[in-house]
Amino acid sequence: MRKKQGEQPIIRLGADKKAAPDPDFFQLNWKEVRNLLEENARLQVRSSELNQEYVELQERVASLGRLEISELAEDIRGGGEEKESKELHKARAEFEKVKKLSEACLLALDRNRADIHRQILKHREKWTEEINGKLEERLGAVESALSELKATQTDLYALAAVKDWLGQPTKNFGYHPGPNELHTFSGGVNVGDMFAALLEDARDAVHRRPSLASQGYMLRPREVLS
Repeated sequence: MRKKQGEQPIIRLGADKKAAPDPDFFQLNWKEVRNLLEENARLQVRSSELNQEYVELQERVASLGRLEISELAEDIRGGGEEKESKELHKARAEFEKVKKLSEACLLALDRNRADIHRQILKHREKWTEEINGKLEERLGAVESALSELKATQTDLYALAAVKDWLGQPTKNFGYHPGPNELHTFSGGVNVGDMFAALLEDARDAVHRRPSLASQGYMLRPREVLS
């Protein structure tokens, strides 16, 4: 499951860009939402582009508006024709167009997320079983890693004891598998308890039951507009 540096396990869904897990990052076979997630990615990019255009046009309209007022002031002073800026009129029209497109894109994002939530409700049991299988695999890996760490720690202290014995070869050689307690700023931590706590926490993460959201909560009113 570990990815290249910089890759993130999070994607953003909906107009408000709420965080959600990326199935591909976790190597989950959620093919039922693959097309919807690809659509979401495309819409998120388009929304960002439109937002950038919106900001730039907003600034341009404001700038041209100030320039128009300045030019009208000179026209009034000189008694000439009071002409409105054609460039400003064009910029305002483009701004309204981009504003409308941006709002439509945000609505499309919310509708896309609503469809994703429907698929979650429909396939949640199957996907949970898939995750449970992967969790059991990871728990086995944690158990193996802790066992390997303990063994490696024993080897380290045994070799360190050999180094100490070289300084006084007349003494009996012996060694212990490692410290029974680690000292921290807040006090001592029993090593055995630490390993047991790590394993217990991993087991709890694997076996705890998630709280399930209701359909009404997942599909908020503004997301199901048709």
